[in-house]
Amino acid sequence: MNGNEILKALVLSYRMFLEESNGENILFLSKNLAEYGLVNDAVALLIRYLTEGGDPGKIQNIIEPFPQQVKDLFKKTETESEGEEDFDAQSYLEMADLLWDIGSPDDAKQNYVRAIQGLAAKGDVDRANEILATVKERYPDDPEIQNLQVAAAPAGQDILKSLQSMHFDIPSEKEGELRLNLGKALLEDNIIEQGISELKKASMVGGFFGEEAGKALLDFYISRGELENALPLVDEYLAGEVRLDYLYRIASGFENAGNKDRAIEIYKTIYNANPEFRDVKNKVMPPAPPEEKKPEEVAVPSMPIPEPVQKVEPSPSGVQEAKHVKAVKKTKKVRAVKLDDENIIFV
Repeated sequence: MNGNEILKALVLSYRMFLEESNGENILFLSKNLAEYGLVNDAVALLIRYLTEGGDPGKIQNIIEPFPQQVKDLFKKTETESEGEEDFDAQSYLEMADLLWDIGSPDDAKQNYVRAIQGLAAKGDVDRANEILATVKERYPDDPEIQNLQVAAAPAGQDILKSLQSMHFDIPSEKEGELRLNLGKALLEDNIIEQGISELKKASMVGGFFGEEAGKALLDFYISRGELENALPLVDEYLAGEVRLDYLYRIASGFENAGNKDRAIEIYKTIYNANPEFRDVKNKVMPPAPPEEKKPEEVAVPSMPIPEPVQKVEPSPSGVQEAKHVKAVKKTKKVRAVKLDDENIIFV
């Protein structure tokens, strides 16, 4: 399988495991984790499987993608179990069933006990307990059978201790890349909790993929409108202009949601770091609206009214001139005739 197919199989195995964490699904997930490259996670699942009483023999079916050190451990165990010819559990079981069928319960009992012990020694604890339950039904009054219990095989305990002591070094950059891609794929498949967990692990690795994992976490929360969850992660994972960019996105989200006070708080944080970042200056200190201009009043200058001048024609009679002047002085009404805006004639 190529990388994409392996990743798809791993996401599928996670879904199956989360729906039902039985032994089969634990082994399936462990195998796919090993094939993907997260070997330590895969070994941790093998430890869980054995701790919960799993059959070491079944691990042989999924051991291929594991490191050689793990393969050798289970190969050695299988060889040791196959060499115990005097303790062949299947032969004892077949003989016990035959003796029971022909009416020899006492002889059958001893063979049943040996078969159960043989299966336990090989690590097939589930099968041993299954047979023991049947035998207890057949011998309800036998205290030896009723008190019989299946103990974990010593070989299984040795395997468990060996696995617990193992650790495989993975280059940090490689681990960051693997966890980043896995986290994104899990989130896309709506496996939220595990996806977030993988992205957080990737971010702890640091470097380029660590920062990308931080961005992926922020993108996830912002896309869901969980802005308060996203905000503290900005300073945790990002720096520089990238940090300001994500702060701006979160502030815009608050602003669009109608929470302007929260948005202004974040815009001020951006402004304190870089006053020239985008339009943050206008966000923090919006320009005052322009004043409305009143219509200008045009003053019309008043024109002084000159004193009327009465032209007096020469008269041979001085008396007539005097009378005329006196008449003019008594007449105070003046009539102005406007011919146009510039020429005014007073009559």
